[in-house]
Amino acid sequence: MSTNPEDEQAPSQPVTPAPDPAVNTLSILVKCVRQLPSTFSTFGVDPKGNVSTAPLDHVFSYSLKCEVPVPSAAAPAAEEGADSRPATTPAPATTPAPEAGQGEEEQGDAPKGPQLSYTFTNGKFCIFDEEDLGLLKASCEAFKAMALDDADPAQGANGPTPNPSVKNSAPPSKTATPVPPKSPPAPDDPAAAEDAPPGPYDEYNAMLEESCIAFVWRGLSNKEKAEDAERQAAAAAAPAKGAKKGAAAVEETKAPEAEEEETPEEDLPPANICHLAITQDALAELQERADTSIPITFSFSRQLKESCPPDWQDLNEQRYQADVLLSLDPFLEPGVMEHDYVIDLEPLAIAPDADAAAGAKGKKAAAKPKKGGGGRPGTIDVEEENVGPHPYVENGTKIALTVRFARPLVYLPEHRPRPDFKPNDIIPRRIKPLKKPTDCVKAYSNEIKDIVLALVDEWRAQGGNSDGDQEEIKARFVAALQQKGLATSYKEKLKHCVVKIIKSERFTTKEGASQDEMLVFYNELFVYLVELMHRTINEMFSRTALSLEPYTVDENKSASRWKRLADEAEETGDFALASKYHQERLVQEFQDPNMAATTPWYEYGEFSLRVRDISKAEQAFKEAIAIDLNHLPSLLAYGLLLLSKGMFSESEVFLQGAVDVDVENVLCWTCLGLFMEVAAQAEQDTYRQKERAKEAHYSYNQAKRLYSLKGHDSQGIYLFLAEFLLDLHFEDLADHCLMNEVKRQGKATVSCMLLQGRLYVQKENYEKATSTLQQVLKEQKDSVTARHLMGDLYAKQGMAAEAEEVYDRAIEIQRNGVEGKVYVRLGDAQMQLQRYDDARDNYLCAAKAWPCGLTWMNVGIAYYRLADYEHAEQALNESNILNNLNPCTWAYLCLLCLKASRPEEADFAFNQALKQGLKDPELIAEIGSEQLALGRVQLAEAAFRRSLKEEDRAGTHLWLANTLTQMRLFEEARAEYATTIAMSEDEAERAEALRQMQTIDEVLAA
Repeated sequence: MSTNPEDEQAPSQPVTPAPDPAVNTLSILVKCVRQLPSTFSTFGVDPKGNVSTAPLDHVFSYSLKCEVPVPSAAAPAAEEGADSRPATTPAPATTPAPEAGQGEEEQGDAPKGPQLSYTFTNGKFCIFDEEDLGLLKASCEAFKAMALDDADPAQGANGPTPNPSVKNSAPPSKTATPVPPKSPPAPDDPAAAEDAPPGPYDEYNAMLEESCIAFVWRGLSNKEKAEDAERQAAAAAAPAKGAKKGAAAVEETKAPEAEEEETPEEDLPPANICHLAITQDALAELQERADTSIPITFSFSRQLKESCPPDWQDLNEQRYQADVLLSLDPFLEPGVMEHDYVIDLEPLAIAPDADAAAGAKGKKAAAKPKKGGGGRPGTIDVEEENVGPHPYVENGTKIALTVRFARPLVYLPEHRPRPDFKPNDIIPRRIKPLKKPTDCVKAYSNEIKDIVLALVDEWRAQGGNSDGDQEEIKARFVAALQQKGLATSYKEKLKHCVVKIIKSERFTTKEGASQDEMLVFYNELFVYLVELMHRTINEMFSRTALSLEPYTVDENKSASRWKRLADEAEETGDFALASKYHQERLVQEFQDPNMAATTPWYEYGEFSLRVRDISKAEQAFKEAIAIDLNHLPSLLAYGLLLLSKGMFSESEVFLQGAVDVDVENVLCWTCLGLFMEVAAQAEQDTYRQKERAKEAHYSYNQAKRLYSLKGHDSQGIYLFLAEFLLDLHFEDLADHCLMNEVKRQGKATVSCMLLQGRLYVQKENYEKATSTLQQVLKEQKDSVTARHLMGDLYAKQGMAAEAEEVYDRAIEIQRNGVEGKVYVRLGDAQMQLQRYDDARDNYLCAAKAWPCGLTWMNVGIAYYRLADYEHAEQALNESNILNNLNPCTWAYLCLLCLKASRPEEADFAFNQALKQGLKDPELIAEIGSEQLALGRVQLAEAAFRRSLKEEDRAGTHLWLANTLTQMRLFEEARAEYATTIAMSEDEAERAEALRQMQTIDEVLAA
């Protein structure tokens, strides 16, 4: 059977997944290591115990390594010409990134991310400053003088060959520094070496340690790098016995070049830099580390160079290991792509067992002879005891790095994706009405008032209120007016007003008027202006003529009054009346173009949200934005209102507009983050959902950064936002924020539970509110806010005794700074319990803390219930002065007049109460009963019928029946008694009605 080659399928080849595309690049530049400790390890020891002439940078190399915690798109690439040797081990693309901060013990044998490795093999160690350079030169010269007799004859009488590798770091010095020559051979017996008397090298080493010299590492310049390569090549090519001679020849050859002048560009050290391509997952991991303040850890270590003899050992290698913790916090600042670091080396803690093992290993190695030789193996250092301050800590060793991203981790706010529209595209700007022309006479009076106020201030500045010589004060006052030029400026201000008055029809002159006619004109004008000035000044100082108190004109007096009245009505629960006052305030603001009506519209919107009138709230916020497109509270409130209604596209426009108005506002960023979070949860498209989540993360991070700059805990933004949402009565959005806070904390904190209790109170979920607030009080017994909320909760349920207890305890804890509204609520609870004495005292405290018509009215009511009619009338009159639109104040004044047998005043007060919209059925019925007591049966009947119109109550029917009986309208009275018997649940009322019915039946039967 033949087979078709075309039908044969090629064996399947394994498909290597393509690496993820890079979205950013991380570059790390290692500048230098400062203040490296100077120890005996500066010079080596050969197998025979002789001191090597190789300086520090010919013995040790230092490395900086970091294991990247996330998979990368490509291996780190060293920049061309760099002195680093990056060793990378890319992880498979399918390997998930390890958790941030997870140690090697937790990872086990899991694949690790690529490693960034820098080994400074060709670096040059330089003296840190000129003073240390001088100390080193002095110590070397001292040793040279002492060791000339023991020097190697091959070195000549001039000592060792200078090594040009020791230079100053900034700028590098070209002065050659001598290095110590070889010491005499040490005996092979270590014990004998220890017992040997101190030699010249020991004295030199002691001087070196006393100088406390610290070194700094930097990269080689291009020229130095070439010289170092040539020197190493020459040393390798020369025979062993002629190595010293060849090296001297190389140094001699290079000497002329060292004397040549180098340009600064040629002498600059090359960049030790490595670039790492970052994928989207890696970028998310880095952002997470930055958000959670988890640093990137680099390991710093030293090791012997490859050029050292193979049997050399560094017994302190483990001791000189350290960590470099690189924090990404600077990159949380928007737009930051590069940051310079100077980081202290943090030595690793060496375990005692590891330290002992290292010591044993060193001793064992020291006892092992070298192959092919009879001497002991070379040790590059004397083992140091792990006691006292670490050399890195003692010398303040630091490493200088520069970290740069190709794109910022946190981009600038203006680079964020934005909606297609702006607030002014949806709500056009409203044109303000033109200012009405001011009457010339009124303008003149206003100028006089301003000048008088300025003169009074100047008079006081010259000591006019003191007891000094008035003539002297007057002279100083006049001199000050002349010196400061005030008199001339005041004349110029009045000139324009006088010209307008002359041009009016009041004063006219004919062309070609005679001199006598002009004198008459001047005389009439002067008299008119002086009289107008006197009238204006008298109006200003009529109430305080002796005290010279300045007359202040409150241009917004009427508007502020309406706001105060609205707050009082809202506190009493009369929301319809409060809405009326808010609307009156808006009318007043609109009529005066000098006033900014943005705030009244916003506050009316807030009130509408509190009373659940969403349509009016939306209208109010739109009006405020139309007047001022940059009104931040209205933009936020309207955006959140649209968010609560699920209108995401429109909501984003206004919340983003709020951020554009104030990019440094914490509340703007938190509201925008909340929108992005809610919109992401409602999004069906996966891509858009991820984008929304990223924007939410960005917005919250911006808010945290700004919140922490103000000295607050950055994690407190969720509670901060939840409290703002509860103020606007967006309970569902506030519940979302509180759930996030509970999820973040793992449990509900006391602050979170307190806001949850407030949330349940506003939603009238009394069962959950009670349990939550009781839990708060269990955790914090002295929480005043929790007790206030608990008192409100009891008051809404009609539990007056419990509310009184909670409010009283809250006032006792707080003592100072108690709000007047708390006293009012406590007094209301005590009034329900008919404890009028205590209620009166608390109402008086409320009037002191919050003087307004409401508090004084409550004081008057308490006095009235105590039958103290004189004080009751005084308090009610004070309330009526502050607020003459309160119907309850007029009603109680009516009751007082009826008690005092002043029927005419009572009728006037009752008519005013009805005019202002009195709706309290009990109060109207009480007025009817007082009218009936005075024999005014017709007025009493009218009052009772009005009360029944407001609320159908059995007690009112009984009062009306009694009134009709006195009017001898027995049929109607009998019907009212029957209604009372049918409606009343009070046995006394029913018995009274039944008895009266029997009496009427007897009368009708007769």
